[in-house]
Amino acid sequence: MVVTQFITSITLIAGTYTVYLQLNFMRNQKTGGKHRSDISHQSPNVFTDSLYRQQFEALKHKLSQYPEVEGVCASTAIPGAQPDWNAGGIRRLSQREEESNQYRVILVDHDYIKLFGLDVLTGRASAVMWYVRKKTLF
Repeated sequence: MVVTQFITSITLIAGTYTVYLQLNFMRNQKTGGKHRSDISHQSPNVFTDSLYRQQFEALKHKLSQYPEVEGVCASTAIPGAQPDWNAGGIRRLSQREEESNQYRVILVDHDYIKLFGLDVLTGRASAVMWYVRKKTLF
C-alpha cells in the first residue's frame, strides 16, 4: 500500500513538473509575428455587399487618425485562429479523387502582413489572397 502511494505521488509530481515545463516553453516561444495590444472586431460576413469596401475604407481612415492606432487591416481570420473558409477536393487533373487535399483560405488586405510583422517565405507580400495549406499549418 505504501509503495503504491509512493509511486503515485512520484508520478503526479513528475506530471506536474512536465506540465509546468510545457507551459513555460509555450509562454517563451517566439510566434513569428509581433504582438501588441491588438484589437480585433468581427464584422458581419458581407463581402458580397457592394458598400462593404467603401465602408471599411472609411472606418480604416477614421481609426488611423488616432495617434494610438498603429494600423488597421482586414482579414477573414485573426492570427492564431483557424480559418473558416475551406477549399476541399483540390487536386491535379492527373490525380485520383482520393489524392485531393484540403486547403484553408484566408482573405487579407494589403496591410495585414506588414501590420502583424509576418515573414513571407515565398511570393509577394502585396498579394491580396493567401492560401494556407491545412496539412502544413493546422
